Amino acid sequence: MLFRSSGTITLAGNLISSNAVLAGATLSGNGTINGLLNWTSGKFGSGNSALTIASNSVLVLAGANGSNYLMEQAVTNAGTVRVQSGNLQINYCGGGQYGQFINLPGALVDLKADVSFSDDGCGLGIVNGGTVRKSGGTGTSSINGIFANTGTVDALIGKISFNGSDTGG
Repeated sequence: MLFRSSGTITLAGNLISSNAVLAGATLSGNGTINGLLNWTSGKFGSGNSALTIASNSVLVLAGANGSNYLMEQAVTNAGTVRVQSGNLQINYCGGGQYGQFINLPGALVDLKADVSFSDDGCGLGIVNGGTVRKSGGTGTSSINGIFANTGTVDALIGKISFNGSDTGG
């Protein structure tokens, strides 16, 4: 188990874990996350790097409600991202931030509560070729900013609200 509450973890290759925890640190670099990563606070990257969540792997966002999980570098999801609490924010504007989130065909972003999934509106944004699903919370989850969609957006419970530019089919 990887547990880091401060500083920066730079990945250059594969992170393989059945129960890693990112709790307050910055995870950056180029590489692939294999297995399970629980993200309770901190951020993903800052700069022109790329992380991949491998197929059959899971990234769980489960920190304090109302928290923002910041992605400030490119992240490609080939597995599952579960947003259980807090809000996923993709940052691109200024300060060396290169955030983009790509959800590949066959991949899943599962909104497990009334949470939001957003981009700051001045970068490449959220590209969905897989599935973005709301499976928890009876209220509204928001998708904000640039959202390029060629995949599926599915609300099993509650509602999904779009606030920004949807550039997809």
